[in-house]
Amino acid sequence: MNKKIITILMIISMIFLTYSAVLAHHPYNPGRHLASQHGPITDVYCADAKASSLSLSTILTLIDEALNHPDGFEDGNEYNLQFANPTYAKEDCSDISSSNLEKISIRYYVSPEGCGGYSCIVNPRGGQTLVHDNGKGGTSTDWQYAVLKIRDASFTYSNTKKYIVNHETGHALGLLDGDRTCPGSIMHSADYSCTGYPDVPTQLDKDTIIEESDQIDYGEDGPRYP
Repeated sequence: MNKKIITILMIISMIFLTYSAVLAHHPYNPGRHLASQHGPITDVYCADAKASSLSLSTILTLIDEALNHPDGFEDGNEYNLQFANPTYAKEDCSDISSSNLEKISIRYYVSPEGCGGYSCIVNPRGGQTLVHDNGKGGTSTDWQYAVLKIRDASFTYSNTKKYIVNHETGHALGLLDGDRTCPGSIMHSADYSCTGYPDVPTQLDKDTIIEESDQIDYGEDGPRYP
């Protein structure tokens, strides 16, 4: 085969591979996320440090710095995501009254073991059945709250302090763990054969959340419940 033709084919192949990588699938858990995705609902969070060597105030500060980072999930509220830790939520989660705990949708439990040596989302509890309005069919479930277990060692390393909060919170917002496609995401870190531990969610993370869980998914009139 002519060398010039081979060179052209190689260039075309490289362009195609690059384009494919840009459009890499972002793992999302459709219909399984906190109800806050569907409107300007503030997710109140608490933390529990009873099993941790770190103080509650230290942990709350670290969580606040991650969630309210200028490039974090809130991002000027463009994505209908807001996080808050009001006065009634500044105690350990396990010490908060049941009436106040009902108002708290994200609960971070910090301990040396986390989830068997890792951090994870456990016990998401939901809520209401949601009807898709834009012709996709089917229903989904909105979680009313999620429990996130975080290994406290993650807070002792400078490169994972913000990452671990935003990664686990990403699960509560419907994002799944990396699948080694490495599209550029808070969910696709070195733990999933990608590069480094990003501090904050990427544009892809934010776009995925808004596309999969808000008006684009459920129609211009937003979600509706049966």
